[in-house]
Amino acid sequence: MTNDQFKQVMTAFREVNSQLREIKGDVATLKDDVAILKSDVSILKKDMAGQKVITAQLQKHAEHASTTFDFIKEKLINHERDIYALKRRP
Repeated sequence: MTNDQFKQVMTAFREVNSQLREIKGDVATLKDDVAILKSDVSILKKDMAGQKVITAQLQKHAEHASTTFDFIKEKLINHERDIYALKRRP
């Protein structure tokens, strides 16, 4: 191997080494990003569980409100009928 060829090999080796360091840095950054994303997913799962509980409670309240509304509506209709009946009496 000539001196010139040796220099070319060493230059290529240094360039590969430099690229390998960059790749290792990129991999470390990606690992950090994955850890953060895992944490975010965990938090979102907890938030979703909380939202499901709130949704269930709201559903119960909505059903209760609907039942109450139907009850009041029926009472008002009956009240109107009673008033009408009383007005028609001689």
